[in-house]
Amino acid sequence: MEFHLGDVLSITTNYYLSPSGYKGTHDILDFMINGNALRSQDFPSEATIQKCRSNLIDQFPHLATDEMDSAVAELDKMVGEKAGYEERKEVVMNWLAQQVNKYGEKFTVKRLPSK
Repeated sequence: MEFHLGDVLSITTNYYLSPSGYKGTHDILDFMINGNALRSQDFPSEATIQKCRSNLIDQFPHLATDEMDSAVAELDKMVGEKAGYEERKEVVMNWLAQQVNKYGEKFTVKRLPSK
């Protein structure tokens, strides 16, 4: 199933980047764990998120590089310099647009392997 780069990065970087908000992050996790145990108000355990994170890094190793770590650190710095929510959101969306230009917008994500 295809997901936006921001949904994938929300899991791999542990920095909330989904342009769809909570729903995007929820949807990718729900898909990866085969829709098991996720209701609209629930979020998976940290162990499950870590499994998803590791799996996504295996699927998209080019998104888990020192270069990406540096880009996220720079984003964090830029966001920290902004006072209001709208200003921070604009910084994040502009940064994400740059990443989309570099890496692409949509990624075909595979589910976690069955036990």
